[in-house]
Amino acid sequence: MIQRIVCPVQQPDAFDIEACFRCRFYEITIGGKSETPKCRKNKSRQHRLAFEMAVLTNKLGFPDDVVVEATEEPKQKG
Repeated sequence: MIQRIVCPVQQPDAFDIEACFRCRFYEITIGGKSETPKCRKNKSRQHRLAFEMAVLTNKLGFPDDVVVEATEEPKQKG
């Protein structure tokens, strides 16, 4: 499966999910029974879920392909 995310740090053709763990935009929220990985640059629902899926499948040992669509989320009108 191909996950599409936003990343201002990594190159689109050489994405490495392990580099995200050392990135200043990476956060992880640890709850009672779960942990949620997050990249502050992935603000849209589609990109947030794709980033979470990429991290979790990597943790399971079956990493997904990741495509960096842009360096920033598009600005919303309004």
